[in-house]
Amino acid sequence: MGPIFGVYDEFILHGLSIWVTLIFVFAIISAVFFVLGSRRLRDLRHLYQAASTRKGPDALEDILLHQAQVEDMLSARVEALEKDALNLHVLIQGCVQKCKLDRYQAFRDTGGDQSFSLALLDGKCDGAIITSIFGRNESRLFAKRVVKGVAVHALSEEERKLLEEARKDLLGKKENRGRVTKE
Repeated sequence: MGPIFGVYDEFILHGLSIWVTLIFVFAIISAVFFVLGSRRLRDLRHLYQAASTRKGPDALEDILLHQAQVEDMLSARVEALEKDALNLHVLIQGCVQKCKLDRYQAFRDTGGDQSFSLALLDGKCDGAIITSIFGRNESRLFAKRVVKGVAVHALSEEERKLLEEARKDLLGKKENRGRVTKE
C-alpha cells in the first residue's frame, strides 16, 4: 500500500500546482477587470453628480443640448482642419519635392568628378536643372528650366539622364502615396 499512496501523493501535489497557478491567473485577470470597472464606475458617478447638481426638470435636456453643441463645434473644427490639410497639400505641390545630384568628370584632362548637375523638381515636375562644368581654366554654371518634366532648353546627356531619374523617383513616390497619379 505504501507505493500506491506515494504515487497518489505525487499526483495530488502535481495537480495542486496546476490548480494554484490557474487560481493565481484568474485572480490577476479579476483584479484587472475590477480596476477597469471601478474607473468606469467613478466616471459614471462624476457624470451623475454633475447632472444631479442641476435642479429642475430641464437639467437632463440642458446636458444633452450642451453635448450636442460640443459635438457641432468639434465637427466644425474637423472640417476646418480637413480644409487646411487640403490647402497644405495644394501648397506643397509647388515646393521642391525631389532633389537629385549627379557628379561627373566633364573633361578628360581634369581630375575627379568636379562637374555636377542638380535637378530640383516640385510636385508637378516643374523646376530647374543646375549644372556646373569644371575645367582647368574656368568653371561655368548653367540653369535650365523644367516644365511638367520637360526641359525648356536643350539638355546634355548627363542632364537628360538626371532629369529622367528624378521624374521617375518623384512619380513613383506619388504613386506609392496613393494621392496623386501620373499626368
